[in-house]
Amino acid sequence: NHMIVYSQNFQSVEAQPICNKCPATTYTNQSEQLLCKACGDKESSDEGSTFCTACSAGRYMLNRHCSTCPDGWTSIYGESKCDECTQGKFVNGLVCASCGPGTYGAPNLEAKDRTSADGACDACPRGTYSSAKGAT
Repeated sequence: NHMIVYSQNFQSVEAQPICNKCPATTYTNQSEQLLCKACGDKESSDEGSTFCTACSAGRYMLNRHCSTCPDGWTSIYGESKCDECTQGKFVNGLVCASCGPGTYGAPNLEAKDRTSADGACDACPRGTYSSAKGAT
């Protein structure tokens, strides 16, 4: 009564008719396992994983799960927190980009409103200029 256990599954009870997937935040990378291994403190995994990984860019670790950064915030690979794109910056893909020359950071915006150059940056009024990126 021998059962082959695929690497992302485990079997904790003899003669069990199926193998269970490893729960999220655990993994197994070998066959014929009785238990799944826990991910490290700064890593996570999805259900049925064969490895653990740090959170990808634009995500952060929350209760041992990778969560998406809120609007107007971003992170780099492996971060446990998100950074706010402050006045004069906006989320561009997975990074905070600066407002371009001829524009400045729109005042009194919440982070959630800094998701594009159009929303986060205002054109300099007539009679003024800005040659610097990220001017506030």
